[in-house]
Amino acid sequence: MISTFDPIRTLIAAPRSAMRNRLRAWLRQEADFHVVREVPNGPLAVRWIERMSPDLVVLHVQLPGLGAFGVLNSLDPSRLPPAVILLADGPADAVRAFHARAADYLQVPFDQPRLRLSLDRVRRQVFSRVPRRPRPTLDASSLSHSDSMALRVGRGWVVVRFSDLRWVCAAQRRTKLYLTHGTLLVETAFGTVEQRLPKPTFVQINRSVMVRRDFIREIRRKSHGDQWVVLEDDQRHVLSRQRRQNVLRLLGWMA
Repeated sequence: MISTFDPIRTLIAAPRSAMRNRLRAWLRQEADFHVVREVPNGPLAVRWIERMSPDLVVLHVQLPGLGAFGVLNSLDPSRLPPAVILLADGPADAVRAFHARAADYLQVPFDQPRLRLSLDRVRRQVFSRVPRRPRPTLDASSLSHSDSMALRVGRGWVVVRFSDLRWVCAAQRRTKLYLTHGTLLVETAFGTVEQRLPKPTFVQINRSVMVRRDFIREIRRKSHGDQWVVLEDDQRHVLSRQRRQNVLRLLGWMA
């Protein structure tokens, strides 16, 4: 994938290595985030925020040496990051997080889906405040090529190579892309994505899911005559009856 803007540069500040490792692993699955630094305490957080000017800082409230609010108060207003996610072991600091204009406040422990909700808020906040290498005449047609397509993310564009794309699904008015190295939520509607994906390389298996044909492992029967499409990553999706014959024909699995 080639982006028309830099990824969201992220600094993680948390006292426990297990938490830092988990956050790093989850953020690596988001194509538009890049972890630039991890630190275990408040003084180091201040130092590296001032040196690196990250777009997002993930701060544990109870950092050794200087807590999260102390870190933010120590920074010159011009050095404050565009987005902050605060982590805490309880709800006591939620009000202070609100007044600090944090993008989100996560109570430990939290799971990956909850973090992804926070990252969606960060995307909107960062793209509304930080110029992302604008190009004067950017549009989908000028960025798209025979092997890729341009999709809108926040106020910018991202170019996705078809070879990096495994499958896509509708996400309300947006579309979620499952890539070779993570996922990406784009503002482009599923219907538009569906029209621009090359056929028969990609096949639509139901109203809200399209899959790269060579990423389909098998078609498996389920109850009442329905069928699953099983993907190479073990994800399963319903194969709609209206599309069944076309999918089987494209796969060459019809008798």
